[in-house]
Amino acid sequence: MKCFKYILFFCIGLLLQSCSNQLEESPYPPLNWSKKAAFPDGGRSSSTVVSVGEKAYVLFGRNSSGTYKNDCWQYDSQQNSWTKKSSCPGFPRVKPVSFELNGKIYTGLGYYPLAVSSSMYLYNDSLYLKDFWMYDPSTDIWERKVDIPLKGTDACSGFIYDGEIYVGMGFHGLSFGHEWCKYTPETNEWTVLNNFPGVARFGGVACSNGENVFFGTGYCTENISDWWIYYPEADTWKEQKNMPDKGRINPVALSVKKRIFVSTGRFFRGTLTGGHLKNDIIEYDIEKNIWYNQGRIPAPERENAIAFTIGNKGYIGLGENDKKLLDDLLCFEP
Repeated sequence: MKCFKYILFFCIGLLLQSCSNQLEESPYPPLNWSKKAAFPDGGRSSSTVVSVGEKAYVLFGRNSSGTYKNDCWQYDSQQNSWTKKSSCPGFPRVKPVSFELNGKIYTGLGYYPLAVSSSMYLYNDSLYLKDFWMYDPSTDIWERKVDIPLKGTDACSGFIYDGEIYVGMGFHGLSFGHEWCKYTPETNEWTVLNNFPGVARFGGVACSNGENVFFGTGYCTENISDWWIYYPEADTWKEQKNMPDKGRINPVALSVKKRIFVSTGRFFRGTLTGGHLKNDIIEYDIEKNIWYNQGRIPAPERENAIAFTIGNKGYIGLGENDKKLLDDLLCFEP
């Protein structure tokens, strides 16, 4: 009898947990999607992107031939066209970060396996790039800034808040990150912050709507589905409602009209044990602390994509699936 009670309680617990993680139906109209000009250099994966005014800049990444890139491409949303700009003087790389402050682009970090001789140990520190650069779109000139003091710099997450850049939660060799720091452009200095209190990881996402900062998902020996709000003034974290799935790695997140969206990525596991790529898009309701189903992007599943916002429109594109690298760019307006 005791055994039956334990089984009953266990099943009820699983049922409640399942219900609590369900997607809610969105109270908003469906997203309207349109297709934009394809990326002109073929498929591109593991790049970084940042918007400045009516333009976006795609930096670094890996192309369809497997070449690591240090180039910079400008997308003009008004003309729906691409223009190649001057390349970064630093190493080519994948999974860097980028941010916009006062019309300037700050970018760097990431991973470059050819940064040292191929005969050297795979997890050499030099593979995990710590350099940080400023690019001025108005002059097309690059300037190197002080290196970041973190160890794990591959597949970091980051955001802008009150004129400062926050970066952390990257990967280094066999080490998953829980470190955070912030960069102050006026003094060209990094400040180490409190460690993230949740599970160390990499490949998650951070997103800000200008008022609130959120971070979550990613991977640390297993997929993670948690979601956190960060309070920069106090340097503290508070856990929110988990994402309504089993977690994902290498997704994208963006804020459009102060609404928070998460899309794409991979549930990391073997294809015979549930692993799969994603092309869904879900929305986090800040006030209600719940998640909405916003359907799917009208394009193939992918990971290592890009996402950015220009005005009241969101853009998602590029990345890779299990067959090829992708060059498409999609736009939606909620």
